[in-house]
Amino acid sequence: MNLVIRVVVVLLALISVAVWTQVPDRRSPDLGIGPDRAPASSVGCPVVTGRDAVSDALIGVQLPGDADFRITSGGIDLESGALTIDELAGASLDIGERVGASTVGLVIDLPADGAAASIVTSSDLVLAAAMCTAPVAGETAIAGLSTASGENLDLVLANPYANDAVIEIRTISEAGADSASELESVVVPARSVVTIDLAQVLPLRTRLSIRIIPERGVVHAAGVQSSVNERMVIEAVRPTEEWLLPVPDTGTPPTITVLPTAGIDTGYTIDAYTTSGPAEGVMTGTIPADGQLILDVAALPDDTAAVRITTTGPSVSSVVIESDTIRAGAPGAPGAAPTWIVPGSGGAGAVVRLANPTGLDAAVEVRSLLGGDAQLVSVPAGTTAVVPTAVPGAGHVVFADGDVLVSWSLSSDAGFALGVGQPFLNAGE
Repeated sequence: MNLVIRVVVVLLALISVAVWTQVPDRRSPDLGIGPDRAPASSVGCPVVTGRDAVSDALIGVQLPGDADFRITSGGIDLESGALTIDELAGASLDIGERVGASTVGLVIDLPADGAAASIVTSSDLVLAAAMCTAPVAGETAIAGLSTASGENLDLVLANPYANDAVIEIRTISEAGADSASELESVVVPARSVVTIDLAQVLPLRTRLSIRIIPERGVVHAAGVQSSVNERMVIEAVRPTEEWLLPVPDTGTPPTITVLPTAGIDTGYTIDAYTTSGPAEGVMTGTIPADGQLILDVAALPDDTAAVRITTTGPSVSSVVIESDTIRAGAPGAPGAAPTWIVPGSGGAGAVVRLANPTGLDAAVEVRSLLGGDAQLVSVPAGTTAVVPTAVPGAGHVVFADGDVLVSWSLSSDAGFALGVGQPFLNAGE
């Protein structure tokens, strides 16, 4: 009898191991086959609403499904729900209407890989935009902010998740590495938002870049810079060694900032793309450890509309436009791709910006997430193009027969906003 019992126990144990060691199939779906359901992908972002402003979360998808969302602050879910979205379509979620004028965290479980979301805040006086980002367990960073005289700068840290987060914040300015006790082991409680006034902690920095290093947990971070009625929001992104950035022509030459994050001397190369062709290797050099590269785009070839920045170590890059009437900025995209979701890129004064950093001509299709006929654009090798997208809606999806960069901008009497789309190497990835 004891032998029988032992055999039964062993068999049960083996069955348990077989059940618990099964790994779910997470292969990317093939859009040509039309899967029933793809694995969800999560994005999050801090949202700073305003008393008289509209803050919309704009979502674009390739595959149909439900986008589950939670709006969090003060340790609780203020509101949650789901939006049902059709294939190659979009949806919008008015955050301010749901929670009023406040600073909150937002997390969206998108219906499938191949989807993206952005936040656009607008009023009679303010226009700002930023992309929501996937959760990153490691370091993220923001380049190109400022606490110069007259500039307000908040670092907004959103933790919409169930566990507390602890992060270290390191900053670099024209004076080199900065430090402040307020930036050490910052606790961001679960389902809460922490805002740090960097204009008070580190005032009078002309160009301030920020590294966000988690000791525990995950946060979504953004720098919110404002002056009088102008506001820009730049989201924190994961460092990498290649960045593509738009260079919009607003009458004010933008500034590009490159922040190495490895803590060692880092080499860089800049290629420029114009309406007439590429100019490769226009600038090379080395960024010292604990330094940053600050580049006035006026130093690049005439008609430069996009740049590629490659570095010998991990870095982040941004493009910033500052004038009496404009505050706008965005991080770069980590490389070119044939498919992009561009949420937020619709409405009066909206354009989609295309750049082809490859050696082959590209045929590009810009399709509204509202449906209708696509706009077809030819972008020769090494050149750029601008596509007006004035039809209101959640944004656009862009398909190309080669790798391209896709960015977007909004313009109104309230100001100018700039964003870079979400690239996908192939459908469903």
